[in-house]
Amino acid sequence: MTEQNSTGREIKDRIEIATLYCNGDIELAKEVVKGNHKDVITLKARFTDENELYGLYIVFIARELRELAGIISLGSNSPSIYNHKPFDPWKTFEDTIERELNAEPNQQVSHLLKNALITKLSNDNEISSIINFINGDDFTSLSDYFRHLLEESLNVKPIANQMELENTSSVEFYRNSKSRLPIKSEEVQEDEEDLKFSKPNDPYAGNIILQGKVILSPTKGKYIKQLVQGDNIKILITEKTRKAINIASKLNAYTDGEMIPIIAEIDSYKYVDGFHEVYASIAPYILVKIIEEENVRISTVTSAYDEAKLKRSKLGSIVLLSVIIVALIVIILVILNSNPD
Repeated sequence: MTEQNSTGREIKDRIEIATLYCNGDIELAKEVVKGNHKDVITLKARFTDENELYGLYIVFIARELRELAGIISLGSNSPSIYNHKPFDPWKTFEDTIERELNAEPNQQVSHLLKNALITKLSNDNEISSIINFINGDDFTSLSDYFRHLLEESLNVKPIANQMELENTSSVEFYRNSKSRLPIKSEEVQEDEEDLKFSKPNDPYAGNIILQGKVILSPTKGKYIKQLVQGDNIKILITEKTRKAINIASKLNAYTDGEMIPIIAEIDSYKYVDGFHEVYASIAPYILVKIIEEENVRISTVTSAYDEAKLKRSKLGSIVLLSVIIVALIVIILVILNSNPD
C-alpha cells in the first residue's frame, strides 16, 4: 500500500510539473508523463570565429509556452573548448559546459553572451520564429538566426555556429537541468513596490533599477571617483525583493538563498551632495544603483584583450630595455678598446 501511495504521489508530481510547461493543459501534461510528447526544445551548439574565440551554449525552450526555459553559455579563448561537440545528450553537454565554466579564469565573454541570449529570447516573437523554423524543418534558417545573434552580441564576425536539436520532457528538464530559469506560470505577481523603476524625469526612465554595493579591493582596486563609462567592476545586489531575486537568479547571481558578486559595466558616475553615485548595467535595461560615502577602492575586471595588450606592452618594454643595455655595453667596450693601456 505504501509503495502504491509512493508511486501515485510520484505520478502526481510529474503531472504537476508538466502542467506548468503545458500552459495548464492537464491532458497534454499526462501525455508528457507517459513519454508520448516532448515539450521542451533543447538547442545545443558550439561556435568559433576567426579571432580564436570559442564557445558552447544550450538554449531550452518550453514549446507549449513559447518561452525561454533555461540557458547556459561559455565563451573562451581556449581552443580545447571547441573539441566538445553538441551531439552529446543534453545532460552530458550541460555538465561539460558547467565544468568548463568553473575552470575558465575570465568569464566576461560568457556573461555577455548569456545576457544577450536572455534579452533576445525573452521576446515572444523571437521564440515563435525559432519554433516555426523547427516545425518547418528549416535548420539552415535556425542556425543562421543564432549565428547572426552571436555576431551581433559579441561584435565579432564571421562566426561558425554548429547546432544540434534535441527534444526532452519538461519533467526531465525540471528535475535535472542546472540552467533552468523561472517560467511565467511559476512566478508570483510582483507587488508594485518591488519594482524599482526610475522616475519619468530621470535619465534612466524605463529601466529597472536595483540597489547594490561595490566589492572592495583595498590594495589593488580602482578608486571609485576614477570610474569611467565602460569600466567593468564587481558588484553585489543587496535588494531582496522578489523581482531582484528573480533577476539575480537569471544572471547566476543568486544561489543557495544568497546573492553572489557579478560583473557589471559602469554606465555613469557622479559625486552628489557628498556621496559617490554609480549606475552599473548588469543586463540590457537593468541597472544597479550604488551609493558610497567614501572614495573607496573597488574590484575591477580586465578583459582578456586588455590583459593580452598589457602583456605585449610589458614585453615590448623589456625588449627595448634589453637593447639599450646591450648597446651601452657595446659602446663601453668600444671606448675601452680604443684607449690603449
